[in-house]
Amino acid sequence: QPADGFGDFTFGNVTRDSVFDATEHPAFLRMLADIENGNRRCAATCAYWEHCGGASPSNKFFENGAFDSAETRHCRCMIQMPMDIVLADLEAGLDVPARTETFPATVTQTAN
Repeated sequence: QPADGFGDFTFGNVTRDSVFDATEHPAFLRMLADIENGNRRCAATCAYWEHCGGASPSNKFFENGAFDSAETRHCRCMIQMPMDIVLADLEAGLDVPARTETFPATVTQTAN
């Protein structure tokens, strides 16, 4: 299925182009820039960043419609919720007072 800015995600032809050629394709470079921006967005807005490093670009694209995005359902279900459960169990085992809130799922960043 064609996607704005990326076409059909074809970045070359294996019968005539090298893998290196594909990494210089304009659509590939746009995609890479969007993925890097999405990872920066995660780093700036998510308390779980240090544990996942920005989630999966494919999930961002298909859930949010853009690589340049942050939190996904996949992230909430596969990173955030399990971490909250494990931390709660560890805290209970260490007799640490329970937290009254979980990490914020998203944080709104204000412009400087």
